[in-house]
Amino acid sequence: MKLREGEGIYYQLMPEMTRFGGTIVSLEGEHIVFKSAQAQTQIAKGAYVVISGSDFKYYTEVLKTDGPLVTVKHLWSENRSYFRVDDYFPVISRKIGDEAECAQSKIFSGYGIEIQDEAFSDETVNPRLWKMLVAINSKLQMILDRLQLESEGLTNVKNRPVNLSASGIRFTMDEKVEIGDMLEIKMLLPKYPPTGILAYGKVVKVKDREDGSHEVSLHFRNMDDEVRDEIIQYALKRQREIIKKERGQHGND
Repeated sequence: MKLREGEGIYYQLMPEMTRFGGTIVSLEGEHIVFKSAQAQTQIAKGAYVVISGSDFKYYTEVLKTDGPLVTVKHLWSENRSYFRVDDYFPVISRKIGDEAECAQSKIFSGYGIEIQDEAFSDETVNPRLWKMLVAINSKLQMILDRLQLESEGLTNVKNRPVNLSASGIRFTMDEKVEIGDMLEIKMLLPKYPPTGILAYGKVVKVKDREDGSHEVSLHFRNMDDEVRDEIIQYALKRQREIIKKERGQHGND
């Protein structure tokens, strides 16, 4: 699973699912330069880009663009499932049976009401009225999203320490479980707006704690690509925040 100069690739801007074609131009250390085969809006510095092929998937961060040429920094590859980030957010878990084998993960994303906040060209609609509708839609969407999260029980749950990656999660729970048990978990990622995740997984490690709780390591099963990309995007952003904070603290020492 190694990139080569001249190799054809696909790339996508996270969290978008649309893929574009391209070609690897040069490789130097962690830096990758590829040429986009499509004309599109210039990719912003700091954006996350997934470069993929038939047997590889690279997660990268954009350093600069020059027309169709894009220079990115390699962060990690798909097989590096050990990439993890420590965090603190609500998690609900319960032991389930064999239904987890066919259950699918999902994102709690509200009710899908959309009014695009763009310049409206229809002269029959008053622009001021259109802006009012967009504002009302935005507030209504926030209310509906909140109701969705409440219905899933995620708004009244205490935060707990977690260790999260695209392949699994480690957290504490009160219910006693065994290695091999299947769990359903719901988690609320502390981003804006907050994003709820429903996922399923198999227990791969259990450690009893002195307070009677249990530290559980879970490996995700049947993870949808959209859900996995949501977790990866969040973990990347969270890691950058942690690194930035640590650098700031060292700078003040």
